[in-house]
Amino acid sequence: MKALFLGATGLIGSQILKYIQKQEKFENIFCFTRQKIPSNSKTFFITYNSSNTDLELKITEVVNQNQKDKWIIYLFTGETIFGLINNKKWENIYKSRVLINQKIVSVLEKLGANIEKIFSASAIGIYYNSKTQEVDENSEIQPNILTNLITEWENTVLQSPFKEKSIILRIGAVLDKKSKVYQSLILPSLFSIGINFKPTSFFPWIYNEEIPLILDYLLNQDFNGIVNTVANNTTYK
Repeated sequence: MKALFLGATGLIGSQILKYIQKQEKFENIFCFTRQKIPSNSKTFFITYNSSNTDLELKITEVVNQNQKDKWIIYLFTGETIFGLINNKKWENIYKSRVLINQKIVSVLEKLGANIEKIFSASAIGIYYNSKTQEVDENSEIQPNILTNLITEWENTVLQSPFKEKSIILRIGAVLDKKSKVYQSLILPSLFSIGINFKPTSFFPWIYNEEIPLILDYLLNQDFNGIVNTVANNTTYK
């Protein structure tokens, strides 16, 4: 079994990578990144410049060299949502989630890759607050700029030939000592207050180290589709 990884240098991706590097099930892990990182005997970091041409050529080369192997695909790339959200920022957020996912899935389909499972991330922001009804994965989506992005993001795999082999994690705020979310909450949490929210406001979060454990569990289940991964009934307090 081999792994193909997009987003391995990010907050979530690096946590997943650290975990799967210890798993005997993976003979090799191929990480495609814009950063130049030394490879080792098991994990290969492959640098690409353009997501349009360069990335496709390098994925094609790797998959063709390992045609007889089964693949686990990790799609966890994405521009950070921190910072000023202007048109350019939003364009990068969209490209790094939707367009790159589309590119990867298209290349894998064209190559006829033997896919065991595709894991991808999504966001809890697709849900909406309702005072009259419970909202779940089957509720009608309220269209806006965020839910439109998330829907397109998820459909990169849900409307692909690999739909029956795909799992999407809907993730909230990721708590990790390296995360800006965690750092911004340290002081307010001591006083049981929220940041620009009431202490009783719902705060959908997940602890970063739990994400690879969820993936590992789902890898061994006969399941595909969407998984809500945030902690239940938690508030800023």
